Parts: sequence; structure tokens; C-alpha cells
Amino acid sequence: MLLSKLRSLQRCSGLAGGPLGMRGFSTDAAQFPAKKQRFIPSAGSYPLGFVAGGAHCGVKKGGRPDLAVLLSERPTTAAAVFTTNQFCAAPVQYDRGVLGDARAQGRQTVRAVVVNSGCANAVTGQQGLADAQAMAEAGSRLVRAFDARRGAAPQTGGPGPGRDTLVMSTGVIGQRLPMDRISAG
Repeated sequence: MLLSKLRSLQRCSGLAGGPLGMRGFSTDAAQFPAKKQRFIPSAGSYPLGFVAGGAHCGVKKGGRPDLAVLLSERPTTAAAVFTTNQFCAAPVQYDRGVLGDARAQGRQTVRAVVVNSGCANAVTGQQGLADAQAMAEAGSRLVRAFDARRGAAPQTGGPGPGRDTLVMSTGVIGQRLPMDRISAG
């Protein structure tokens, strides 16, 4: 489902945009709750070379969007500011490791960010870390499928599975991610 949304966005990714390598976007704010519509831009621009998609995959009830992916068409420099709390969630621990490994290897690049809402994947122990890694690996598979669809040569010598993708989660604390739904999303 999300791959098909990215495919439709990918068709737009090669369009010549406006000034400074930007391209336009628009969205139907009506799909969001009325009290939040004022926060949703209805038009604007974003940099060429990036695609984004969102979907409902079943983390939240009621069919509301709960999964988003931001994907770069090529390796992109990444940096992050993390909490200083000693009890940070699994996605924070995972992303620290990804960026730390990248820095140690002399690269600070990622290809995608996968975000879910509805489940924070916090206070979930080792299984939470495994779920964060599985979410990142699903993002890496999406990157490879995206590249194959647009005819890009497969990357060789890059990071291991999931190490080119950052993950973020927000929502209820203490619940495990429904990875079967997220991977299918």
C-alpha cells in the first residue's frame, strides 16, 4: 500500500520544480481531524530528490494515517539531536547506533526515515529494539524497491540491512509495535 503511494509520488520526483530545485506539493487537509487541519499546509514546496508517502496500516484505530516514509533518491547527509534521558525509547537507541556506525565508517548518510504514530515503542525492552530494526529493514526494502522501479543501479558496499534508514515512533508507551501491520503497510 505505502509502496504504491511512493510510486505515484515518484512519478512526480523528476519534474522540474520551481526556484532553487524545489517542487510543489499539495494535500487534502480534509483527511485529517478538523481541529488539526490548521497545522496541515495545503500547498508548498519541498526539495527535489525526495519523495514522501503516508498510509493507514493498522497501528491506530479508525483508519487514520499512522505510517509515513520520507525517502531520498540518493544517500543524504543525516544528523540528529537525541534526548539525554537515560530511559529512551528503542527507536532513539536504534537511530543513535545507525548514525554512530555511519560516522565511524566515514559516512553520515541515510536513504529513508520511517515514522509510525499510535505506538511509541518505548519501555519495550529488547523486543522493542528488534522491532525498531525490523521497521528499519522494511524501510531499506522499500528503498531497494523504489530504486529498482526507477531503474537505478543497486548500491553495493553500503551499510547493512536497515542501516540506511532511521525510525521514529510516537504514541502509547509500553505497547509493542504491530510489526506484521507495519511491514505490510
